[in-house]
Amino acid sequence: DGYTGRIVLAVPSNYVYRIGYESQPWAKGTLTLACKDALDPLRPPLDSTFADYGGVDVCGNMHLIGSLAMQSETSFITNSSPVQGGVIVNQTADQIIPGQIGGATDLTKIGAKTLTLSDTVISATGTIRVLEGALAFKGTASWLGATNVVVSGSSSRLALVSRKTLGKNACWSISDGGKISLGDGVQQRVGSLEIGGVKMPDGTYGATGSGAEYVRDDVFEGSGWIRVGGSGLL
Repeated sequence: DGYTGRIVLAVPSNYVYRIGYESQPWAKGTLTLACKDALDPLRPPLDSTFADYGGVDVCGNMHLIGSLAMQSETSFITNSSPVQGGVIVNQTADQIIPGQIGGATDLTKIGAKTLTLSDTVISATGTIRVLEGALAFKGTASWLGATNVVVSGSSSRLALVSRKTLGKNACWSISDGGKISLGDGVQQRVGSLEIGGVKMPDGTYGATGSGAEYVRDDVFEGSGWIRVGGSGLL
């Protein structure tokens, strides 16, 4: 548990049962994961909870941080390194999180439960991977710096409810039963789309009733659609 200042894990394979961090505006308490495998990947934390002004710096590496809870709009995940890093979240409880995600940061979602980014302020650039369970964007949450979107696995689902949520040049890859849920009014441009490893032609994609040119009920659900390539206002 941390309250103020910074805790730095600078050697690998630290066993941390649970992470809890809360701070004050003047301290902005940070758990700094300063090396590869700073958290023991064979015995990862059960969960990570960041409250007011508390957060984690991934320092250019990927870290398995357990089930994620961000309890405040001032909670944060960041990357002080220019090298791409990020977090792997093993979600074991449904959570709706505000907070902030910044830096060259990837988010990988595993675990059966749903992680919902609701009004989350995301300035990060990086890859979104949904490999198990659901990742949902709600409210004003958007990841316009998303470079790649991967949804893979029979239980994996990405849910969008706003018109333009992800970066319009992102490369999307959907495979092995992964699903994309597109809410009413969602019109999302993407840079490219692969389904099952096969690159799809330019055009609009969605489920039955979406009005899309290419209907793929095996991949999409809901009344929204995505546009691959092309030009226009999206």
